[in-house]
Amino acid sequence: MHIRKITVRNYRLLKDFSIDLEEKLSLIVGKNNSGKTSLLQLLNTMLNGTEPTYNDFNLDYRKMLWNQISASEEAKEEDYKENGISLRLFIEYGEADNLDCLGKILMDLDENIHTAVIGFDYYLGYANYVNLRKDCRERSEKKKVGIKVKTKVDEEKLLRNEFDYLLSKKLGNYFKLTRKSIEFDKDSNQPNEKNYIDLKKRVDFRLDDLISFGYIDARRNVANVQKDSTLSGQTSALFERMNDGTASESIENFEQLLISTDEELTSQYQDIFSDIISQVATMGGMKPDETKIKIISTLQQRELLKGNTTVVYDHDSSDLPEHYNGLGYMNLISMIFQIEIIRKEFMSNKKSRMSDINLLIIEEPEAHTHPQMQYIFIKNIKAILNTPLDKDGRTGRVQSMISTHSSHIVSESDFDDIKYMVRTGNNEVKAKNMKDLRVEYDGDDKQYYTFLKHYLTLNRSELFFADKAIFIEGDTERILIPIMMKKLDQEEPLANDEIPLTQQNISIVEVGAYSHVFGKFINFIGLKKALVITDLDVCDKADNGHAKKGRYRAGTNQITSNNAIKSYFGEKDIEKLLALSPDDKIFSWDVENKRWKKNPDGNMKVYFQEEEDGYQARTFEDGFIHINKSFIRENKDKINGLNPKKVEAFLGEGDKAIDAYTLAEDGIESKATFAVEIIYLSKKEDDKDFCGWSIPKYIKEGLLWLRK
Repeated sequence: MHIRKITVRNYRLLKDFSIDLEEKLSLIVGKNNSGKTSLLQLLNTMLNGTEPTYNDFNLDYRKMLWNQISASEEAKEEDYKENGISLRLFIEYGEADNLDCLGKILMDLDENIHTAVIGFDYYLGYANYVNLRKDCRERSEKKKVGIKVKTKVDEEKLLRNEFDYLLSKKLGNYFKLTRKSIEFDKDSNQPNEKNYIDLKKRVDFRLDDLISFGYIDARRNVANVQKDSTLSGQTSALFERMNDGTASESIENFEQLLISTDEELTSQYQDIFSDIISQVATMGGMKPDETKIKIISTLQQRELLKGNTTVVYDHDSSDLPEHYNGLGYMNLISMIFQIEIIRKEFMSNKKSRMSDINLLIIEEPEAHTHPQMQYIFIKNIKAILNTPLDKDGRTGRVQSMISTHSSHIVSESDFDDIKYMVRTGNNEVKAKNMKDLRVEYDGDDKQYYTFLKHYLTLNRSELFFADKAIFIEGDTERILIPIMMKKLDQEEPLANDEIPLTQQNISIVEVGAYSHVFGKFINFIGLKKALVITDLDVCDKADNGHAKKGRYRAGTNQITSNNAIKSYFGEKDIEKLLALSPDDKIFSWDVENKRWKKNPDGNMKVYFQEEEDGYQARTFEDGFIHINKSFIRENKDKINGLNPKKVEAFLGEGDKAIDAYTLAEDGIESKATFAVEIIYLSKKEDDKDFCGWSIPKYIKEGLLWLRK
């Protein structure tokens, strides 16, 4: 039994939201302000029986509610629809599951139905809607006394102030929290909201018996300051969960030791406090023929641990205090303690039975930890979470949700566990299952999905957290593009509302000539903009119309061997490709045909080399070399990535002189070295870095488009 799906309405950015959960682990990723924390906090709020606040309402819902309250006429009861924040938990169960608890509230015993729906509503009923309208107007009328209300706008503003006040300060007077079991309609695969059981009226049902909930939020109370003892304090909490009635031999021995210690301390206390006891007697506080006071030792296990248990680090035969370690280690250890505390709570004997579903949420476990530690965390956390729970001979498992901004955690996770949250509007987000991406790549593109799945998790998972992305071919671009972004920001003035490239959330992804493999993924995750920088890769056109491999300069009667170019443009003829305008290189996603189509207002641009200074390059390297001949001449003795003889031939004249194409083809001994040396040999002029060389035209135009 597990929670298969969660739906939310009108909570913060979760306006009309749905997310599927995995049976064991769901990894929730997305950029900042994509609703990850909102989802987790709503679960924490509703499952713990607390109420949301006015600030938790979705902004579009608040507008709708204001329109209802401010309308000139009151809605009729038959037309009014109860509204507010709603949470729905879709629980999937099977024939092997124990239905002692869930069976009490199942709405349908159809053996073909294996889904139950638990609903939480923080709603405004009709009667309270009427009361809210009346209270707003009555308060507004009172405020008019002594105030000159000149216009209808002034009157509406006064009414709005009272509306905001009542919902901010007295929300609970109008909105009510309810829990219910809702019928699941197998035909529509949706809950039938009209048919439900009010769980507050079922005295034979406790929600805790169905769902246990543990939450480790991102604001963990750890600090490596001298007075901090967070870890030490957690030992008492952990002991309390361990000592819940099922005492192990070690706990029994500990308790017996406390009894013996109490007896010894009590004897000592009689001597220590004898004077004060005598004073009490002298002052008439007690009479000889009545009871006498004694001071005895009553050591409490938990309090003893809380005040006298210290976590230390054993280092080189010395005990060092917990604050000597870095925040990363403290955070990791604290999380392990918290996880174990929650696991013990799931199996606590204070409960009559172990809950059917044990849900654990961990928010941003990467806090304060370096990448290697993040790798280790996600590798090992699954083993901890998958360790079976055991209570009274009954076993269970933990269903967990982990939210993260860490690309390192994502890279070590199963692709199918990833749930990607993305904003689709100012006040709304959506969740996407990465395993659903497989459907997008059905058919001829199926091999693309396999490649993409492995590539993203192993190499470029930071794409999940980017607003924009640049897809490049190789080492030279990988090293130089970040520098070119900074150089362009320095040299090209910003237009109105433009943000420098270096201040935008841009991921650079090295994909060779296979950027087209990422096409459907780019649309799936909703990147704002994607810039593809690729090589023209000129080949001679053989008689059969296919590419004839070899060494060719860009010219006529040629085709490209670049698969990305052929995929996006549906064209391979070089002359036709070179005739394309800048707008012809911009694409948007065609929803109907599931492909990228030309659109000057689109969010993807595919750029390749174009003629510059009378020369048509075919690769990044020969394009750069051609327009930076003076830079190469000035630094010819310092560029180790280029063959010295070929450099001399490139700079020379006459029959033995070579062009940029030949130097790029035959003279680059190491592309990475060549790229690094361009950076190293750059000049600083007028407070500008990376001077002395120019950015190829096609890259410059692409980056300017991306910056907008």
